Amino acid sequence: MKISPEPYTADLYKLVRKNMKGMYEGSGMGWNRVDKIDEMEDEELAYHVARENGEMLGFVSFMHTVEDDVEVVYLYELQVAKGRQGHGVGKELMRVVIDEARACGRPIMLTVFLMNERAIGFYRRYGFERVGGVLRRASG
Repeated sequence: MKISPEPYTADLYKLVRKNMKGMYEGSGMGWNRVDKIDEMEDEELAYHVARENGEMLGFVSFMHTVEDDVEVVYLYELQVAKGRQGHGVGKELMRVVIDEARACGRPIMLTVFLMNERAIGFYRRYGFERVGGVLRRASG
């Protein structure tokens, strides 16, 4: 598996839709294709994609921003293809974000659906704690 920076493509959106559309709908927020694509096309977002033999296994997207007067690395998406979950892809993608935050001395912040217990457990293993409606991890 190789993880490399890549630009946004429609394939990244398709993976988010496949993995998350049901969560959005189940949360009552609903799924809005146009809004999600607009969010994902933000030029400030950095994408790192995991591939093996040309196949996309997953990706992570994040940006440097300010939340509640604190400079953070905000994790927007960490998505792994269904057949590849539980095989270390998410761990390697998370390492990219942790390394980025460590390099600039910023905490990582993200939001996660409360019904997504598997994701919450994953993030807690990396030291994330709930702060209000988001999960936050100290830098370092």
